[in-house]
Amino acid sequence: MPRADSPSPLGSRYDNFLYADVGASCNGMPLTVLSLMARLDIDPWEEAARLAQLPGEAARERLSVLLGTPKDGSTGTADAAASADRLIALLPGGTPSAGTRLAIEPAMRSAGFKVSMLYLVIVTLVLIGQWLLANPPAPTAGHATAPISTTTGAVAPALPP
Repeated sequence: MPRADSPSPLGSRYDNFLYADVGASCNGMPLTVLSLMARLDIDPWEEAARLAQLPGEAARERLSVLLGTPKDGSTGTADAAASADRLIALLPGGTPSAGTRLAIEPAMRSAGFKVSMLYLVIVTLVLIGQWLLANPPAPTAGHATAPISTTTGAVAPALPP
């Protein structure tokens, strides 16, 4: 939950990260990144700025260590690596680690494939429509049409088949 009045001189650009939920303390109270770092005697805004500047994998490792460190009655995060991936993405300019990207790519490729196939079907239908308009079907045998005179506009008598 982002806050409008950030107590840090760094502003609220890290609030999505700092106020993100990371579990619960032993008394059942919600535990955020901010409260976890405060319990570890780490300045949350400075640490967020450090993590934002680290390469994705280094930031993920650092945050995994912090999330897996129980302190002052907190339970520590059971799956620190997965939580770190989710939280790193909340940092300004944060990108998920390689493992998260690999999990997302098949879904993106599948969606891209579906859009490409839809585009191909639409283009094919448009081309078929244009071809039919440019090449009207020829009259069938037994349904002879009478030619129209271009000079008088009169209908000429139909020729026998």
